[in-house]
Amino acid sequence: MDNRARNDFDAIGAEIGGHGTTAGGDNARPLPSGAKAGPDGLSRRRFLQAGSLALAMAGVGSLMACAPAKAADGESAPEEEGAGVAEASTGSGEIPVVTPQTITDDPYFAAPPAITDVAETADYDVVVVGAGISGCCAALAAAENGARVGVLSKTPSPYSQGILFAAINVPEILAESDRPEPVDVEALKAEYLELSSYNVNIPLFSRFFEVNPEAALWLYREAEEAGLMSRSNGQAVMYLDQAGVLSQNLATKAEGLGATFYHGTPGVQLVQDGGGAVTGVVGQKDDGSYIQLNAAKGVVLATGCYGANAQLKARWCPQTIHFDNYQAGDNNTGDGHMMGIWAGACMQQWPHAKKVDPHLSVTDGGLRWNNWNDPYLAVNDRGERFMKEDCLGTYRPNGTYYCPESHVNLVFDSETEHGDQAELDNLIDLGFAFKGATLEELGTAIGWDASATATFAQTVARYNDLCASGDDVDFYKDAPYLIPIQTGPFYAVRIEYMIGALLGGLCVNEQCQVLDIGQVPIEGLYAVGNTMGGLQGSTDYQWHDYGFSLGAASTFGYWVGKTLASS
Repeated sequence: MDNRARNDFDAIGAEIGGHGTTAGGDNARPLPSGAKAGPDGLSRRRFLQAGSLALAMAGVGSLMACAPAKAADGESAPEEEGAGVAEASTGSGEIPVVTPQTITDDPYFAAPPAITDVAETADYDVVVVGAGISGCCAALAAAENGARVGVLSKTPSPYSQGILFAAINVPEILAESDRPEPVDVEALKAEYLELSSYNVNIPLFSRFFEVNPEAALWLYREAEEAGLMSRSNGQAVMYLDQAGVLSQNLATKAEGLGATFYHGTPGVQLVQDGGGAVTGVVGQKDDGSYIQLNAAKGVVLATGCYGANAQLKARWCPQTIHFDNYQAGDNNTGDGHMMGIWAGACMQQWPHAKKVDPHLSVTDGGLRWNNWNDPYLAVNDRGERFMKEDCLGTYRPNGTYYCPESHVNLVFDSETEHGDQAELDNLIDLGFAFKGATLEELGTAIGWDASATATFAQTVARYNDLCASGDDVDFYKDAPYLIPIQTGPFYAVRIEYMIGALLGGLCVNEQCQVLDIGQVPIEGLYAVGNTMGGLQGSTDYQWHDYGFSLGAASTFGYWVGKTLASS
């Protein structure tokens, strides 16, 4: 990709960096404004965050053996980390191992008995499990194309997170953006695959580029019809009302076309015939009774990720064990993944990609500090520096692997640019930021003991020496970002890292049909959104500036719904 295409996304990365999104600019690398590198650091210490396009996604590599089984009841609920994980033999009997490939020996993944006491049944052409953005797109597209649609929804209303949706080279959207030049799609694909180490389900990846222009334009027009606000950077659309509001509008329109949504009724079991084909889903109502939705054309799993399921995290995304889950109500317990496994489906090889987002605390309700991505000195609760602070925002949470906590304290002095002072003062009042006339007072305000505060003072002294030399021999921060901390009052803002999404799921083919361990499609079963694997498989989700997560979810949701209805 040429530099012009890259630069097109710099500005939007800065604009959306302050949103708690599923696909939003969090990979922005801060750049200095009006600064010159050297021993004196930046001229008057000005930070300016800007987005940079980081293209990295991965998918299915080698494949995983999953337990073929019939459908089962009961939701998959998170358990204590490490509980119930059985050791499996390598085959030689010498060295027991536990890997994702050995779930057939793990009782956690054993299918429970099939549900037989169904109190109610209903017949549909297409049954969707999940009412997030991918599920609502599937439901509406199917209904618009004449299908009878039933939707099982775990939440009391449609629910989704995020703001930015991929819309690759859509003429109507390009014409209304301030960056109307199309990108070179073939160059984009080539670079993307290389950055992903070719660990991608390439036919599925290619299908995205085939379908996305149509799907993105469909979604854009649906949002316009609903009166939702949006803006475009040329290759992605930002829906300012958030994906949750968009999902609710899509669901309302689908209901108007005859679709039935069973809210507060999670899917708990896939129904299979004697040959293993999926013919329906059993849901469980609030009163504990069961309803079975039969599907003449197909069942679409769209239950989101598994950020609240410790067992699945330990298997397929162990690097997230120490991060809290941000999904409201801990709804993302991997229900679709588990139902698929019980039906004989194969999971995408590990490690699955993680999207870990910065917040001010676990209870902040989505509140952000606008300067969260600037490369201030970062220390842990022992007062120690532990990361290269100017790395891409995507990678910053990884530094916390070596900390006893999943957050960082960003430290700066009164002469360093830190945005709106009123905003910072408000965060101090709320307990998310701290202030001290001296470094010792700052440590006390944060709540550190004397030892951590003394270590912190030593850390700052060492950091200032590195700033003066212009050479960070400790953590290799680039010279333009070496800004000394010298003039009080001193500040610290605590940034909590939490799981926004885990981006790995069931193996599918380019038709989004779920595959069994022999890579044969399970008849009647489809997966979309974060229940679907194959598009991302690296350790970190990086394609924020194109809104690929929500873009893929909506694209494949729309396409599968439309395709099934027309079958």
